[in-house]
Amino acid sequence: MSESPGLTVALVDDHPAILRAVISEIMAAFPMSEVCQSKHVDDVLATPGPYDLVVLDVQLGDDSDTATNVRRVSERGWPVLLYTQETNARVVARCFRAGASGIVGKSQDLADLLEAVRLI
Repeated sequence: MSESPGLTVALVDDHPAILRAVISEIMAAFPMSEVCQSKHVDDVLATPGPYDLVVLDVQLGDDSDTATNVRRVSERGWPVLLYTQETNARVVARCFRAGASGIVGKSQDLADLLEAVRLI
């Protein structure tokens, strides 16, 4: 079995346990990966990038507008995968209109998140 290639991923989530778990899973699935982590989209946008993928929590504790966050990241040419507990269809639809490439619920298995990472 061949090893998966490394990725450059930015993870934006305001829950430390989520960040640690997702980083651990990405590094196990894509051993040569580089992962940038932050609680705020502004921090990721302040880096030079580029990123193969930005995994974005829809409900950040900084009161930022998620659709605006998605648009700002997408404008850099970085794909956005929503990773969320959000169930409001209007919020999710706004994110997709702003450029999100996919969505995985936080209640889903981490294998689903890794599959979405591979696909995007």
